[in-house]
Amino acid sequence: MTNGTNGPEQDEFLVLVDEEGEEHRYSLERIVELDAKRYVVMIPEIQEGEEEEAHVFRLETEKDGEEVLVDVEDEELDKIQEFLDKEAAGE
Repeated sequence: MTNGTNGPEQDEFLVLVDEEGEEHRYSLERIVELDAKRYVVMIPEIQEGEEEEAHVFRLETEKDGEEVLVDVEDEELDKIQEFLDKEAAGE
């Protein structure tokens, strides 16, 4: 999370750094538990299109207890999308 020096609204964003060292700001949409794994659904602050884009990461706990975000495989993403679609439909 940010340190809040830029105003209270700044605390609502998580900052992730990619492989090239670029920072990307996300808001946490929700955490989904599926198949004994936890997934984090996050919305990027800057959208690149007309539809709202969401990014999904698997939340893993390292041996030292630190939680890390891991990219998901396409198969996992399909399962999460199916779960969210069913949930939205009230199934």
